[in-house]
Amino acid sequence: MKTRFTSFLLALFISSGIQSQINCSQTDLNNYPGQWVWAKAGYGSQWQYCDPIRKELQRIIPSALPGLHSTNSIAFGQDRTFFFSPSPKFYECYLMLRKYECLKSYNKIQPEGETGCWAYFVMNSIESVNASLPGYENLLTADNSFFKTHTANFWFETDAAGNRILYSSTSPGKKNVEGYFFSGRPGMPIRKLSKKELYQAYKIHHDKRLNEQVAKFEKLVASDEKSYNAQKASGKNDGTNWADILRQDQEYLDKYSAEKKNLNNWYSRVMGQPGLDQPAMIQRIDVNFFKPELLEAASDGLPVCVDNPAFFDIKKPAAEPQSIFLWARRQDSDVPKKKFMDTFYGQFNLDVLCRMTGEAPKKPTGINTLSGSETGLKLTTQTEQQQTGMQHFGFENSKAGQFPNGWRGMTNTNVQSVENKNQLTISQNGYWYPRQFNKEIKDGFSLAFDLGWPKDITYYSGLFTVTLSEIPYDNAAETYDTETNQRRYGTFYDTYTGNFNRIVCWFDPNWNNAGTLTVYSYDKSENLIINKRISLPGFLKKKNAHHVEMKRRGNALVVIINGKNEAEIESVFQPQVKYNLYTFSRYKGSDDKTDLFFLGGD
Repeated sequence: MKTRFTSFLLALFISSGIQSQINCSQTDLNNYPGQWVWAKAGYGSQWQYCDPIRKELQRIIPSALPGLHSTNSIAFGQDRTFFFSPSPKFYECYLMLRKYECLKSYNKIQPEGETGCWAYFVMNSIESVNASLPGYENLLTADNSFFKTHTANFWFETDAAGNRILYSSTSPGKKNVEGYFFSGRPGMPIRKLSKKELYQAYKIHHDKRLNEQVAKFEKLVASDEKSYNAQKASGKNDGTNWADILRQDQEYLDKYSAEKKNLNNWYSRVMGQPGLDQPAMIQRIDVNFFKPELLEAASDGLPVCVDNPAFFDIKKPAAEPQSIFLWARRQDSDVPKKKFMDTFYGQFNLDVLCRMTGEAPKKPTGINTLSGSETGLKLTTQTEQQQTGMQHFGFENSKAGQFPNGWRGMTNTNVQSVENKNQLTISQNGYWYPRQFNKEIKDGFSLAFDLGWPKDITYYSGLFTVTLSEIPYDNAAETYDTETNQRRYGTFYDTYTGNFNRIVCWFDPNWNNAGTLTVYSYDKSENLIINKRISLPGFLKKKNAHHVEMKRRGNALVVIINGKNEAEIESVFQPQVKYNLYTFSRYKGSDDKTDLFFLGGD
């Protein structure tokens, strides 16, 4: 999709009528009379195709909300979805929300000039002018056009109602929600590039670059030789050392010529490999330097995605929405905007978009809303949350030397056989947890596990940590925010700041000739509510195998080791907090080979 300019916004930012003079200090801007602006724009029949969205917005918000200047219009309708391929028209039916501001120097009220509060209904694309997909790069093709590539993984998750949500990932342990996608057609407007296609495009791209450099330096070398020979023949020196310049330019020519030879040799080799029709899995594409090793699949390789013209039916009218991509930006710090978006999320019927694109409605007799999508529970989550009793996990189905099957978190640990039992071997700082489904850690919760370490564990060992936390949960993907924002949750094991509610329990087998349990309880403002250290006499260096059970009793934390009640600490749990995830980690470890913990299932 070629670059589009946003000058159309300038007209919208000019007030359509600055109000008569008023007293700013005596005016409540949140209750100032609002305005709905239905600006018919776009090209040809685009306004007609977008009209169901306008009607649905008017249904849920029939009149302007106080304190808000709301604009619904169309933009960017002159361009095709794909620049180099036959494709329908791309355009946006957008919703822009602006609060009012008072110019105190003039005592006049007008809509704010800039806003971060929008909703975009993007027709026939999964990218908008204001939100491009990650991993972007350009590569030449055989006809000197471009592949617009994205070195990233893209996939759909469906919510409980069946709405499709587009996700992306550019590195392990990180994912982003891009927006909602509606279409009656299979697939999406991007596809994965095959190895053959990628190798061909990479060859063409670097061929062009190297041919230009070789031709450039061939001319320079010829010119240098002429100047050098003329200087030698005359015996005069004009102050220019042509011998050095000639040598330097010749080195560049040799370098680019050798690189071109390497390119041709590489291309001959890879095009003879089997599996060229398989999707390319790479580290990244280097368009400035010939680095083919980056095109080889790594353990954390990513696919290369490109435009997919075959997704669309080009026989249909150019402006007909064959797909709609919805994404919104809230700005809840402004009260009028929050009221509008609360209504939009809670009442706008997404099935309107389904019908516009030929997709089957999800709730034909009800209202399919964004709020319902965010909060609705899928069957797996519902089932897991209904289970009662002690939390169980094990590693029987995990292979030695690999990250445990069904677990989440950082992948820097693995399962090993310890005393004829598969256990998680923890030798590095990090955090790990069995997959969970947002089940509340409430009164009666019980978690049991086996914990061990080598008998010669170093005195300077790390701390084995269990953390009980309140973490945002994605109902559609059935995953926690830890998989989207891993860095923030380093506080599970390495820092003291994270700004989320959590209870951190540190087990230390080597403190002052006795083991200890230290319990911290933080609120989301990083206030330390509980700081309690308890001695564990039997938790010693050579007493290295223990069965641990942790329970919630009211708001107290109960810790039982080898059947003995070692601690009952009151007010550890904040009653208003929904703790929903338990994790294991190691804190402040050393590089000593004996600094290990062994975690076993109950």
